[in-house]
Amino acid sequence: MFKPQPIEYEEDQLRKEFYNDHPWELARPRIVLENDGRDGQRCDWSRIQQLGRPLNGESVVQRQLWLIQNNGVPKSAAYDVARKEFYALRHEQEVERRVAKEEAMWTGAYFGKSMLEIGMQLEDKVYEGWKSWAATEIETADRDRDASYTSIPEADQVEVVDEAPVEQPAAA
Repeated sequence: MFKPQPIEYEEDQLRKEFYNDHPWELARPRIVLENDGRDGQRCDWSRIQQLGRPLNGESVVQRQLWLIQNNGVPKSAAYDVARKEFYALRHEQEVERRVAKEEAMWTGAYFGKSMLEIGMQLEDKVYEGWKSWAATEIETADRDRDASYTSIPEADQVEVVDEAPVEQPAAA
């Protein structure tokens, strides 16, 4: 009776579709900062890239919505256009980041080990531990196998048996 009505916007379904297709975008850090709550209205969504706004999933959603409302493009076609623009810009950003890193390294900057190098070191450490364990196991198995074929009892393992006196032949 006093249950509030659900508030739904057209963008909600678009947002859900994008983040279902691109879950890793939710893991990217983002800054949530608004001046007066109308920041999105000041953007020109005829382009996906906006000045003062980082490229993210919301950019794809707003660009897709703009294409649907202003150009009369079907939802799936608008999604494809916005997504391809997003991929192109992300690729461009990745290339810029790599070039900047290479230039910095060329001038002497050191960034430390990459995540791949750290992972490889950890893997090598575990592998070397396993290798030494396997070598000792093989050595133990070889000793046990050799002992089963050539077991010469040691002095403490020999049972003492009462020997019967040896009779000397009678002198004739």
